[in-house]
Amino acid sequence: MLAVLVGFNLMGCGGGGGGGGGDSSPTPSPIQAPAPDSVGGNNLTLHSATAETREISFLPDNTTWTELRDGNTVSGTYRYARSTDQSVAEVILSEGSAEIPLVLTFHSANSGSFVYRDQGVSGTFELQSINSPDPNEPPPSNGLAPSSLDGKTMYGTRTFTSTGPVGQTHVYTFSGNSYHDSDPPEESDGNYVYAANGDQATLTLNYTRPKSFDGDRHEWQMTFHTPTAGNFESVYTRRDGTVIVIRGNFTLEE
Repeated sequence: MLAVLVGFNLMGCGGGGGGGGGDSSPTPSPIQAPAPDSVGGNNLTLHSATAETREISFLPDNTTWTELRDGNTVSGTYRYARSTDQSVAEVILSEGSAEIPLVLTFHSANSGSFVYRDQGVSGTFELQSINSPDPNEPPPSNGLAPSSLDGKTMYGTRTFTSTGPVGQTHVYTFSGNSYHDSDPPEESDGNYVYAANGDQATLTLNYTRPKSFDGDRHEWQMTFHTPTAGNFESVYTRRDGTVIVIRGNFTLEE
């Protein structure tokens, strides 16, 4: 069910990048992941700095989409296809006689950046199964990565950014499904999704406050070398679609 497209301009980079230069390493390409074979059975949430947040449900028939709009359910048909670049896919949304092409670039299995091809509106997206399991009950990790970050504090130190200073340490405090970044002047709050798999984990920080950060997303790929420390590579995506690549190391405390 669709909400609307929401966005925001980032001052600094809310735990991501900022101004200034990084090290002398060549700027890596943003992390990309293969686009799925289909989006049927998933909800697509779109966030943009220039439009309202929108949530579209693609039904399992791989043909029909629905959206809750102004209290009413609207629907139409869609066509989905991956491009020759396997991380990019296009969805053609049909509503009456209108067709709206939407281009999705996947930075992880269920998130990335988007652009309406004919409108120039861009932002970030999340793709989640309509029948997704309760995220409050994480499965056992069976490795060095903890199964949950609830009640933990994480210190993340950047050793490289594609834009902005290096050496800065951000302090993230996790409680329930919420987090707080206490690093001034980029102090911020939001909700997060964490999933562990052996010695690896993924962490997505969804920024909601302050207003200048609302809609930003920070996606981490974490490798644990001990149960409380490791390194990471991440992509910080501003709600206007700007992508910043970050590398560094982290430690966890109870």
